[in-house]
Amino acid sequence: MFRIIIVCFRIIIVYFRIIIVCFRIIVVCFRIIIVCFMIIIVCFRIIVVCFRIIFVCFRIIIVCFRIITSIIERMFDSRVLRKIFGPKREEITGEWRRLHEEEPHDL
Repeated sequence: MFRIIIVCFRIIIVYFRIIIVCFRIIVVCFRIIIVCFMIIIVCFRIIVVCFRIIFVCFRIIIVCFRIITSIIERMFDSRVLRKIFGPKREEITGEWRRLHEEEPHDL
């Protein structure tokens, strides 16, 4: 009878050890899940940073386009003014001087 009780206790101890191992496996699985979620969060942050960089690049392209168009407009305006008023300005006032009275027809 005493041996049966000892064998039962040993079986109970083995079952408790199995339960402890199962809990350890569950803890490891939860840690793996947490690491996976952290990786997903880092990937999402990287994607957000990439979109911000793309947005900044588009803003830089827009600013460059505006600068280029303003330079082209100034060049066109100065060419038109040279056709209308001639290549010189007044030396004292800095205003354009009209050299020809007639308007150019080929604008």
